[in-house]
Amino acid sequence: MSTAMPQLIGLSGTPGAGPWMRLLLEFNGSVFTAAKFETYGCPTAMRCGDWLCQWLVNRTPEQVQVIEARDLITVIGGVPLGKEFCADLAVNALRDGLAQCQETD
Repeated sequence: MSTAMPQLIGLSGTPGAGPWMRLLLEFNGSVFTAAKFETYGCPTAMRCGDWLCQWLVNRTPEQVQVIEARDLITVIGGVPLGKEFCADLAVNALRDGLAQCQETD
């Protein structure tokens, strides 16, 4: 990720106090140009964050705001019973980042 473009950080949960995910988003004013994630080490959360970050690139905020946790679970082929919240973490972190994006408009 370069430092030339605005960086947005979306957070869901609280690091050090249970499940969490942080999305680091690079936004050029019209589309997301890069995305990375950090999470607490759960393989399911990692899979959700990885897919979401890959999917975000070259999409507008309007295009990405439609994704729901159940959509994410479907596209990654399901999650183990009891791990559905991992998709919620990813989507909620995205929504937090999108809120910052809208503040810059």
